Amino acid sequence: MRKNSLVRRVAVVAMATAIAFTGFVGFTSRNVYANDGSYNEVTEGISIRDISATGVVVSEYANIRDGASTTAPVLKTVDKGTRLDLTGRVQKDGEDTKWFRVYVDLEDGGQSAGYISNLTFDMEEEATPAAKAETTEKKAAAAKNTEACVFTVEKVNKTMKVAQDVWVRKGPKTTYDIMGSLAAGKTAKVTGQVFKHGSKACWVQVDFNGKTGYVCTDYLK
Repeated sequence: MRKNSLVRRVAVVAMATAIAFTGFVGFTSRNVYANDGSYNEVTEGISIRDISATGVVVSEYANIRDGASTTAPVLKTVDKGTRLDLTGRVQKDGEDTKWFRVYVDLEDGGQSAGYISNLTFDMEEEATPAAKAETTEKKAAAAKNTEACVFTVEKVNKTMKVAQDVWVRKGPKTTYDIMGSLAAGKTAKVTGQVFKHGSKACWVQVDFNGKTGYVCTDYLK
């Protein structure tokens, strides 16, 4: 009887120890993401805030992991100086954590969500997708305005024949918006010769339905 009682006591102690150890080890697993960007287990207060930012690795190397934890498997290791497109930031109870989401190219040609700690990189910029699109649009508009300042027009008054169908644009370059077109065989009323940086360009200013447009002279004669 004593022997059986001792065995039972030892078994109970071993089971309690195993449960306690499992509970301790399993704690971090609740904070690990699956490679589709979701948590393996539902964890209250955890979310990902979408961002659009750039980071540059400053440590000798950095591990991109399969989850937002140093215990998660490593998907890829990147070298110092590597530029990263940061697409999300892991949050706990609405507060930013040190973990960021990136996407990793896989050998089969697909992509997987990965996570990297900000202890390994410097973030250059952060903006919402809408703000980034607005910035890009403003830069494009500024570039157009700058471009418009580097050409001049010398007034002329002549008529040229359209050799083949040609677009009429709002400025003397193919990046400008199209106003319409002139059909081959028609005539174009040329009102100015374009000069860029002091040199004669292959563009002329034309009167297009009462508005000022520009046509490439390659299509006129």
